[in-house]
Amino acid sequence: MYVVRCDSCRKTQYAFDKCMLGKMGIERPFVGYFSKVRVHHTNRPKPEVHVEMPEPLYKTPTYDPKDPIPEITKKRTTSEYI
Repeated sequence: MYVVRCDSCRKTQYAFDKCMLGKMGIERPFVGYFSKVRVHHTNRPKPEVHVEMPEPLYKTPTYDPKDPIPEITKKRTTSEYI
């Protein structure tokens, strides 16, 4: 099992953050900044997506819910399921 130690990396990270802040004025973003969900508001209309569906291979049967469900006439044994 590997143990990850970031103690030595923190020194260079602090130096890099200080340099970026001092020379470019860019602060380090908070943890989770790049994984946030963002919603962009715009005046542009939403694009219309039109997907052509293929013709069905067969017509699906229609069932009347008032019709009774056919009962099973013979009970199955366990060996018939295998």
